[in-house]
Amino acid sequence: MKNMNAERFRTNVFGATLLFALGLCSALFWPFWPALAWAVVLAILIYPTHRRITRAVKRETVAAALSTLLTVALIVLPLAFVLFTAVAEGAAMIGRARAALGTGGVRPQIVRIETAVHDTAARLSHGAVDLSPVDLEKAAQEQLTRIAQIVPGRASDFAARLARNFVQIGFALITLFFILKDGRKVLPAVKAFIPLSDEQTDVVLGKAVETLYATFYGVVLVAMLQGTLGGLAFWILGLPSPLLWGVVMTFLCIIPLAGAPIIWIPAALLLAAQGEYVKAIILALIGWGVVGTVDNITRPFIIGGRTSLHPVAVFFAIMGGLFAVGGVGVFLGPVLLSVTLALLDILRLKLTTAATPPGPPSNEPPTPQPGDERPLIPAAASPVVARRPRSAA
Repeated sequence: MKNMNAERFRTNVFGATLLFALGLCSALFWPFWPALAWAVVLAILIYPTHRRITRAVKRETVAAALSTLLTVALIVLPLAFVLFTAVAEGAAMIGRARAALGTGGVRPQIVRIETAVHDTAARLSHGAVDLSPVDLEKAAQEQLTRIAQIVPGRASDFAARLARNFVQIGFALITLFFILKDGRKVLPAVKAFIPLSDEQTDVVLGKAVETLYATFYGVVLVAMLQGTLGGLAFWILGLPSPLLWGVVMTFLCIIPLAGAPIIWIPAALLLAAQGEYVKAIILALIGWGVVGTVDNITRPFIIGGRTSLHPVAVFFAIMGGLFAVGGVGVFLGPVLLSVTLALLDILRLKLTTAATPPGPPSNEPPTPQPGDERPLIPAAASPVVARRPRSAA
């Protein structure tokens, strides 16, 4: 009895010490979790290319370094250039708009727009709505003045946040290098702590990887393509700040139920109100016939059968991820939802098996039936779902 109490005491002390140590480790790593999350996401996305590089150079360290440099060249540097250029275009656009309003250079265009808006509202409402008291020039001047007052006050905060993001990007790239270099060695130890069988673990992790691929190629890549086409349309038609509006359309296309029409429809209406009917028609045709069609054609082709998540579920997963954890939540939200559904499916199979009474013993192998359960998806070819070697029974 005394030995049992001593063993129980040692077990309780060990559990408390382990929880305390895990809490301290979590506190140490918590400031860097965005970098760790981005590193894991990038490692999974770039792994097929990294595997080809490894077969070519035959050295894990060199291959990991080359894959990391490729990530910097193809993702980090272009994204940084586009964002900085878009911010510069936005600042220049605000300055031009304030100068034009201050000198009255855009007064004829504003009067034309006001007249078109007033006439349209009166015609559609049969005279019940009168928008004549609305002064678009005064409202625009007030909004630009407010923005000009906010931007300098946020400059220091923006600079500090930008510095933190650069530090996080550096940590993410360092972590990415070591994941690519040593991920296959560490993965079996990580999988040993997952309380599932080998097959169930591979199914869950494979589902997560497939959802991540579907989110990137079917959401982010399609949104980038739509934003690029929209920005090119603005540039071809000579509209101001095409890169800025292309970036804005890209971010809007990532958000379900939003999209590029939020930008190109008002732009086409403004062109029509200014008398630029040809440009307005061309922009509307490009927006509806090219940018909109890309989403309907390319997304099913890219995603294929990678994921069976309902669009409404994807919408809430992406929006919840964005609000909860920021940009990386675009990937983590759908992945978390997919993993949760896979675990629930495993639980359902366990409950079904437990509720089925065992049949009489038989020496004949079971005959497959059409309704037999199958894994949700095959294990994906990535370092996250590499199978463990089986030990001889």
